Amino acid sequence: MLVRRERYRYNTGMYAVTKRIPIPPPRAAARRYPWADMAKGDSFFVPLTAASPIAVRAAAHYAGRRSSNGERYMTSQRTEGGVPGTRVWRVK
Repeated sequence: MLVRRERYRYNTGMYAVTKRIPIPPPRAAARRYPWADMAKGDSFFVPLTAASPIAVRAAAHYAGRRSSNGERYMTSQRTEGGVPGTRVWRVK
């Protein structure tokens, strides 16, 4: 029976092993929208210059889907103070 030779060979002398280098602390992802700070009935406004209405709606949908307590959000395109944008409400 023939045994195939190892397909890939690695040159282990290419990289130097360094000891006692501290591992950097994990970085928390910056939150773009204040989902965690919202209670039922709260809302926030996102100007059109900051994000498209479709992106805000998708983010609201995803935030509701990944919540463990059944949160739901509603969005509406509107102009507030002469600034077009999207308002997001927590409805559940």
